[in-house]
Amino acid sequence: MQTSQNLGQMAVMGVAAAVFNLFLGFGSADLPAYAAAFGLLLVPSVLAASLAVRARST
Repeated sequence: MQTSQNLGQMAVMGVAAAVFNLFLGFGSADLPAYAAAFGLLLVPSVLAASLAVRARST
């Protein structure tokens, strides 16, 4: 269980780093690159929180 959680975290961090580098590679300013990367990092947390609220209400 812990191994799969760590692999999931590494996958999310890898995707966020790739998007960050992609934005900087295209010559974008720093702010959009950081916003895209941190937005991707927030997706799993927001999804987990919304599913927890949904499961709690039923």
